[in-house]
Amino acid sequence: MISLQNITKAFGDKVLFDNASLMIREGSRIGLVGPNGSGKSTLFSMILGRAEPDSGEIERPTKARFGYLAQEPETVNLDKTVFELATELPEDLKAAEQALHEIEQRIHQLDQQDDAPERSRLLLQMGHLQSSFEMLGGYELEHRAEEILCGLGFRVSDFKRPARELSGGWLMRISLARLLLLPQDVLLLDEPTNHLDLESVLWLQRFLLGARGTLLLVSHDREFLNNLVTSVVDIDHGRLVEYRGNYDGFLEAKTQRRDQLLAAKKNQDREVERQERFIERFRAKATKARQVQSRIKALEKIDRIQIETDPDVLSFRFPQPDPSGHRVVTLEGVVKRYGDLSVYDGLDFTVERGERLALVGPNGAGKSTLMKIVAGVLDVDKGRRTIGHNVQLAYYTQYRLDMLDSEATVLENAMRSGRRHSESVVRSVLGRFLFPGDEVFKRAGVLSGGEKSRLALVKILLNPPNLLMLDEPTIHLDIQSVQALIEALSGYTGTLITISHDVHFLRQTVNNVVRIEQGSMRRYLGGYAYYEEKWNQEQEALLAARTGETTPVKPPPVRVAPDTSKSDPTAEATRGFKSKEQRRQEAEHRKRNGSSRRKLEQRLHHVEARVVELEAQQQVLVTVLEDPETYTRAELAQKYNRDLQQLQADLDRYNAEWEDLVEELDGMD
Repeated sequence: MISLQNITKAFGDKVLFDNASLMIREGSRIGLVGPNGSGKSTLFSMILGRAEPDSGEIERPTKARFGYLAQEPETVNLDKTVFELATELPEDLKAAEQALHEIEQRIHQLDQQDDAPERSRLLLQMGHLQSSFEMLGGYELEHRAEEILCGLGFRVSDFKRPARELSGGWLMRISLARLLLLPQDVLLLDEPTNHLDLESVLWLQRFLLGARGTLLLVSHDREFLNNLVTSVVDIDHGRLVEYRGNYDGFLEAKTQRRDQLLAAKKNQDREVERQERFIERFRAKATKARQVQSRIKALEKIDRIQIETDPDVLSFRFPQPDPSGHRVVTLEGVVKRYGDLSVYDGLDFTVERGERLALVGPNGAGKSTLMKIVAGVLDVDKGRRTIGHNVQLAYYTQYRLDMLDSEATVLENAMRSGRRHSESVVRSVLGRFLFPGDEVFKRAGVLSGGEKSRLALVKILLNPPNLLMLDEPTIHLDIQSVQALIEALSGYTGTLITISHDVHFLRQTVNNVVRIEQGSMRRYLGGYAYYEEKWNQEQEALLAARTGETTPVKPPPVRVAPDTSKSDPTAEATRGFKSKEQRRQEAEHRKRNGSSRRKLEQRLHHVEARVVELEAQQQVLVTVLEDPETYTRAELAQKYNRDLQQLQADLDRYNAEWEDLVEELDGMD
């Protein structure tokens, strides 16, 4: 359990926490929310012991393992490979590994001597270290690292790439993989989805739901929070207020709490006004002097209800673009390769006016490549790109910032959007996208990458084209800013194409989904919720077909070859031809089976080795306990007996696992 009692923290005149308290229970999953700059990262630093409160106390378990993912990438050795960085051991595991190595060397030296008691003592010590090392996941590092890296979007071919070849976003994925690799008692994640694609976000969500320990999470991704957290802690004007339930439940409960406070304040104000009228009316009358003084003292003792004012929520209707022709963009026979890698080979793609498309698919499938081709910023190797009548296009990506004047201020850049807006309106919009107050007078050249991205997005929204292309628009926004973007797009009458890892954003903004995989695409003519339902049904049907289970989904008809010989037509039709898709699926199935078999065999070898080690340790303990000399020290004999019981339990567990693994491998033959 982590306890924060009456903490206060300020930076200059800005007070982040004022007599705030919070109890974090073991195993809880907490979402931490609050406006930008309210102190979420500072609270994480105090919980980790990297910063101290100005006053108050923080109690944290001394032996707990804390894992922390910051928003900024950590410093790493760029000469190491992806896999080396992901499997880099923390200091305590490094020490345990070194101690094991030293004991093994010492035992080997003793094999040349006749020192059985010392050898027995070292074997016991080695057994304890091995158990601790195993509990911390030390023996399964490589196997788990492969699964986690692939889940976060890396290909196996990336494992040996040097880190210096990767962008900051991919380095952040490595940091996240290293955190997830080992069990953490308390895991603190600050915007973990910022540099992930949609498929990786969904994988991370499943992983965290199955993980043990305490989770503290900061995220702008509303759906991610809804699916993971069991309570929400709101940083509300310097206080920490906990609400049970997910993020949607928090919003509802906070609204109810505010309504109750408003009602209570209204009643209190009415009573105060009544008492003040009495005091004013009878202040000069001697016969009422005692009553007047009594009521004055009563008013002084009243604890007045204070309701902090929330920032004004902008209600602004963004301007609408001129209409385009019916067919907005057409790609015909497009071929695109990167060296030997073929991304598209003969792709046809059409976008019509008013469509709001989400491009989804696994990492590396070609989503961003397709968007760049449509936007005209990436040439094709072959094929034709045709833009429709009166199409005005804007392509937003967090890396494309050439639309900004670095010498001009934030406000000046926004005012030059191409549409006439009053300064007050533009400043209101900038405030909604995290440029409050005097922040608008900063030069664009001194802004961070995230701030520049937000400013570029504001410029587009203040003068939207009729074809708007947004590549991960929510990355540098907080929850309130994401909602502002959703509201801005809700009334947008143009055509939208977007890539986003934010499920809530996709649910609210798109009416069609295009899934891209292995150079081909498939349209789902409905919103993101419809796509999720259909895609899950298809995956369940595919899994059932692979495992031989019955499924209510009707399989596609089998193409059969025409009867061109005198062979038995029934046998010919039964044999049929396998389609390209069937052959591909069978190849994938064989590949997966091979990979699964290798993993099972690796685990089997590890289990067999542990059984041999444990049996050796068991024999040593039995020998020690058979010696009458052992019982001259009662507490030592008791300890050896407890160790032997634990060893027997571990042996039973490993032997049971060995039998299961052998049975599973036999079933794959």
